[in-house]
Amino acid sequence: MRLYLGIAFLRRGPEDLPASNALQWLTILAYCGAMALASAIAGVPQEQWLGPLAIDVVLTLIWLRILLQIVQRPERMLQTTSAVFGLQVLLTPLAVPLARLAATQTQGELPPPHVLLLLFAVSIWSLVATARILRSALDWRMGACIALVIVQALVVHLLVALLFIEAPKA
Repeated sequence: MRLYLGIAFLRRGPEDLPASNALQWLTILAYCGAMALASAIAGVPQEQWLGPLAIDVVLTLIWLRILLQIVQRPERMLQTTSAVFGLQVLLTPLAVPLARLAATQTQGELPPPHVLLLLFAVSIWSLVATARILRSALDWRMGACIALVIVQALVVHLLVALLFIEAPKA
């Protein structure tokens, strides 16, 4: 857990984690468990998070595999995925309740500014820490890694919207 905290606080990198299949899958399961627990505590119905979670996990694994193949470093897959999902294990309990608070406002009513500010801070923290993991794994510049994290998040959100959000009825 200390290694994951070090990654979250930008003091350690994925290279500090052991390259282990067991750790990778335990970390993915821990992320799914953290999402389930945080969603249950925040009162998010299972049908609103289970499908999007599956899309997120699968696309993240595919995305990382493709990126590491492009730079010809497939041997970094276990550590990189363990680091990315381990980071999310730490941030999910913060992000999910804040996102739920921000989304529960009535039509036309803005969420409280402190909720938006905290959600923004957690989002930026996640962006920077994930980009730092990618920078370490890919040996690319931080700006490019930030762009990769944003593109991956947009693809996940777009696919989730296409598959799980109903169009308003006229």
